[in-house]
Amino acid sequence: MSDKKRVLVVEDDHILQKVAAMNLQGFDVHVETAPHGKKALEKMQKLGFALVLMDIHMPEMNGIEATKQIRESEKGTGRHVPIVGVSADPELERQALAAGMDEFVLKPADYKRIATRWLV
Repeated sequence: MSDKKRVLVVEDDHILQKVAAMNLQGFDVHVETAPHGKKALEKMQKLGFALVLMDIHMPEMNGIEATKQIRESEKGTGRHVPIVGVSADPELERQALAAGMDEFVLKPADYKRIATRWLV
């Protein structure tokens, strides 16, 4: 597992967490999940990730706020983890990108295309 890249799937829907993990299986990654932005921030403090798939609408802390905090924590470190925003609402794309997400995709997300773009 230590040679595998880590991907963090931040999604409050457990079924969508499993769908993302299943679609990422062929990319030799270890998938971690978080049900909301606060938990994502906790995991990111402990583990390094090659990619974050961030839902926008979640309880406790949404994806926009979590992304802003991640980007703030990266300042001055030289680190920049790619964050792909995922939402069913196309109106959120501008907010997501302004918050610091690297890409915005609509649900249902094409996780294999995302992995090919950001992990290969």
